[in-house]
Amino acid sequence: LFSGVAAAVLLCALGKLNFLFAPLISFIKATPVASIVVLCLLYIRSKYLSAFVSFLIVLPAFYFNISKGLENIDSKALEMARVFRVGKLKTFLYIYFFGIFPYFVSAAALALGLCWKSAVAAEVIGLPKNTIGENLYKAKIYLNAPELFAWTFVIIIASAVFEKMFVSALNTIADKIKNL
Repeated sequence: LFSGVAAAVLLCALGKLNFLFAPLISFIKATPVASIVVLCLLYIRSKYLSAFVSFLIVLPAFYFNISKGLENIDSKALEMARVFRVGKLKTFLYIYFFGIFPYFVSAAALALGLCWKSAVAAEVIGLPKNTIGENLYKAKIYLNAPELFAWTFVIIIASAVFEKMFVSALNTIADKIKNL
């Protein structure tokens, strides 16, 4: 999340360098999760694998969404803020923050689902001890369909709950900022 947002802000601010890094991030986005997991497993211990793979999968979602949000900031609103000498903090909050907020929420909702999928895929391949992925893998190996469906259901529910909680927290923060 932080890396994707920081990369988008930095590269959009630098403008001309964005065309150099966007293909790299597109490359990461297009690479299959299984390939990323197997390649990363060569260099990263399995207990850290799911976090790193999730990072690589989530980064493009935030980068591209925040970049698009920054591209769509209303230049007339920025000009108005400059003309009326609106402070930098208020300009940031009321033009930039609320301009990119819908893109951020969209990225967060997308990224949380991708994060869960990629983390479990990394756990299924890397098999770190006592993880959902390890249990899912064991259920598959032993052809235990009820357990396989149960773990799948746990993943779906956990992903949905985390997404709702995170988006709700974001909306609460935005409401508090609006009331400043």
